[in-house]
Amino acid sequence: MINDDTAGPNLVGPLHRLAEQAESVRLAELLIGGVLKSELAGFTVNSLRWELMGADDFVLAPLPNHLFQRDNSAWVYGGVSINPMAMPARIRESVHSTAIYRFHPMFAKGEFKPLLDWLRKNIHIRGMTYPARELVKQVTGSDLSFEPLLKHLSRKASELYGV
Repeated sequence: MINDDTAGPNLVGPLHRLAEQAESVRLAELLIGGVLKSELAGFTVNSLRWELMGADDFVLAPLPNHLFQRDNSAWVYGGVSINPMAMPARIRESVHSTAIYRFHPMFAKGEFKPLLDWLRKNIHIRGMTYPARELVKQVTGSDLSFEPLLKHLSRKASELYGV
């Protein structure tokens, strides 16, 4: 994911060091939300690209479609198939899904039945009965909202810019 093609040869080392130093939650934020030049401020980088970048430019671009993935995985009976994406911008989406299914405690043992049972009970059985907004409210207990995204963006802006 972080290689000469995605970051440039002189930025791979500093990005790897940043990733190695990050706690798991922070690492997930960096890989999903991208890495700004300002987040590598403590590292020494010798590159023309680096010199031309502004503090708010992405050294590693954010992951598109991570929160609302469409088709990179498919559930088939008791298992899951992770599908390669054709567009370069979506390749990391499949890499992240693969990591989640392999290493998250809920999925690492390959036991998808509890989640599949929950989906059948709470989502699939109602999917054709209710409009999407109503289904979301029934399952989560609240209306579909942009508030969580705004909170995340506000927290990120506060961390980066002190606003």
